[in-house]
Amino acid sequence: MIVIDAAHRVLLLFERGDGESEPYWYTPGGGIEPGETPETAARRELREELGFDVELGPPVLRRAVSFDVRGRHLDQDECHFLGRVPGGRAGVPVRDDAEAAAVEAARWWTLDEIRSSAERIYPEDLAALLEQALREEW
Repeated sequence: MIVIDAAHRVLLLFERGDGESEPYWYTPGGGIEPGETPETAARRELREELGFDVELGPPVLRRAVSFDVRGRHLDQDECHFLGRVPGGRAGVPVRDDAEAAAVEAARWWTLDEIRSSAERIYPEDLAALLEQALREEW
């Protein structure tokens, strides 16, 4: 999920890495449980991670990716939606125990900060995805 606030800042979570991989920032989200649609899973994951509902917009990225994380190799189909936090909510609580164990930090990033950062950010093309999504009305 690409979660934005009223100022169009993007919420990113930070993971220090597992000793084999470098630290990185990433968008919140998670897996699809049996019987869920991608939309239902996105809403559930964000409710679990942020503690409130997010206004869900259109999918902005669908792709198959392979990567290693926490000593495991993963092949997954990703579906990233654009989401807006309700009203003035811009807190960054991480509520799920499994998520809290992996997340070192969370913060809101401006588009310029994402573009100019030397840190690893996933998805790697986040700035371009966000620019395109913000041009489209939903």
